[in-house]
Amino acid sequence: MKPSIFLKEYVIVHKRWTDLLNNLTATELEKSGSFENFSIKDLIAHISWYETQMVELLESKSLIGSDLWSFESKKRNQVIFKMNAERNLQDVLIEFNQVSKKIMNLIGDMSEEEMNNPMCYSKMPEEWVPWKVIAENTTAHYKQHALDLEKRLQKIKKKR
Repeated sequence: MKPSIFLKEYVIVHKRWTDLLNNLTATELEKSGSFENFSIKDLIAHISWYETQMVELLESKSLIGSDLWSFESKKRNQVIFKMNAERNLQDVLIEFNQVSKKIMNLIGDMSEEEMNNPMCYSKMPEEWVPWKVIAENTTAHYKQHALDLEKRLQKIKKKR
């Protein structure tokens, strides 16, 4: 995978995501129960947590990560929700925008070897492919939750 191709995909899916968010009011973003009792704000914080982990991977060139990776996915997501539950919307949105800009800059600075060779990262298993790890926690993650967000947006539009 070439960094330029990955970056192009990231920009496309990130724009789709932000376009969906821009159709919602602050009240709608904060309303709980949108996704398994989470608000859209919680979902934004969730996405940001995973992207922050990728920023740390790319900056440190090491697969250290949070202790939360030792939890199975559902438990990890519950902990992420609890960590962010009391944060205000503005802080969550600022973090979301900052981390996505960092991701774009870091990917733009990567070499093709860094995208494809796990040996560029300490503690990364040899059978892993770096760009796939990054994609699972960025582009694929956006796509997964964009479908949820589109469904929620359709419901909200019907109530307006």
